[in-house]
Amino acid sequence: MRSFALVAALLCASVSLLAQIPEHAAVANPSASGDAAPVTSKTFEFKDDAGLSYFSYTYPSNWEVVDAKPVMPAVRQKVEEDATSDSEKIAAECTQLALVLREPTLKSSIVVVALPFACVAPAVNESDLPAVAAGVAQGIKKGFDVSNPVYGAYKLGKHSFWAERAQATSKNHPELTFTLETACTMLKKAMVCWMGFARNQDALSVLEGGQTSLESDPPSSLVPSTAFKSIPK
Repeated sequence: MRSFALVAALLCASVSLLAQIPEHAAVANPSASGDAAPVTSKTFEFKDDAGLSYFSYTYPSNWEVVDAKPVMPAVRQKVEEDATSDSEKIAAECTQLALVLREPTLKSSIVVVALPFACVAPAVNESDLPAVAAGVAQGIKKGFDVSNPVYGAYKLGKHSFWAERAQATSKNHPELTFTLETACTMLKKAMVCWMGFARNQDALSVLEGGQTSLESDPPSSLVPSTAFKSIPK
């Protein structure tokens, strides 16, 4: 359980920080110059190798999909160097950076990370979700000064979520301040976490309003408006 939380947290923190620095990641689909195209919705689909864990998530067409593959070897090396056991190193190697999105201004981003349960020992289940999700959120604090956190728990279809929202300032770029929001759930064979770094309410609405379908559940907003009313600070 410790390796699951700590390694997921550390890797999430690393890739999330990289997502804030434009020169560290190439843009896979940069916006074309000239007249702006109408904003529509695009759908990202994820499926594990066995086809047992899958989800879809929508986002605005004017947000950029970032190709993080060029920086992942360095991120994994950093995680493995900080790991304290072989199980943590294995989990770090297995963690999948599913999606990185940036708004056109390059000032807000959304990062989606998946960690297969096959990489984690001992086994985890839904009752472990609060502790695991809290570990991920704690890991983000390695790169950000975080204040005023609030917490929430809710369900989308059959799936339980644990969420945290806080104010955050980048330690490497203190001029960058965000509303930092994390939402984690467990699929059949993997844990998935969305992490949003929103510079304004519009970006936060993109994160929360993305239509999310988990393993054939009907699509609904990733974070419902009542999510943070369920658990006190």
